[in-house]
Amino acid sequence: MGVNGTAFNLAYTQLTFLPFLQLASITGPWGMSFVLLLFPAAMAISLHLWRHQRGTASAIVGTAFAAIAAVLVFGTVRLAMPQNQTMRTGLVATDT
Repeated sequence: MGVNGTAFNLAYTQLTFLPFLQLASITGPWGMSFVLLLFPAAMAISLHLWRHQRGTASAIVGTAFAAIAAVLVFGTVRLAMPQNQTMRTGLVATDT
């Protein structure tokens, strides 16, 4: 396991989905896992409430969709921004 305890985090399954990956710049892998699990949790809660509280169930699903859409819009906008940064890097090898 990594030093910060994220080795088995669900966020690492999304490394190729760049708009979603931008969320890591704000929340790290913990926020990504939260958003990944937000949809199934909202669906489970709304299915439980659907028979007696349809308005609440609809509000939960709508809020989950809005949050996921906001994350994807943020990631898309962030990827579309021009990148004008230049960074010098170096490598030091200590092999004998």
